[in-house]
Amino acid sequence: MPKMKAGLAMLLFMPLVASAVNCGDLTTQSGMNQCAAAEYKKSDQALNQAYVRYRSRLDEAQKHQLMEVQRAWISFRDLNCEFKSSGILGSSAHPFALASCRTEMTEIRVRELQELENCKEGDLLCPSWR
Repeated sequence: MPKMKAGLAMLLFMPLVASAVNCGDLTTQSGMNQCAAAEYKKSDQALNQAYVRYRSRLDEAQKHQLMEVQRAWISFRDLNCEFKSSGILGSSAHPFALASCRTEMTEIRVRELQELENCKEGDLLCPSWR
């Protein structure tokens, strides 16, 4: 019965993560896992670039705050994706689901940092103006 639950969870979960990673017409799980890992790596690089670029605009106190926020966010992302993919833990699709979730959340965080970097003077939720 547990295998049936994991299989059902995988069928229900896969459409949600398939949109997060564009792996084309891959038909093997191994290929999909490798593709999802590469997509995650690419989004993580974009995150690092956005973080460094935005951080350069901040004063020392804000840089420290941003570092704390980013560490907490990374922990949240990883724990959240581990939880979301826990229904298929141990299956061959788990690496794909985990990487897809991390990619999707990382892309959202990149956009958040870009919005902060480009916010207008006078925006009360814009910590970049000294």
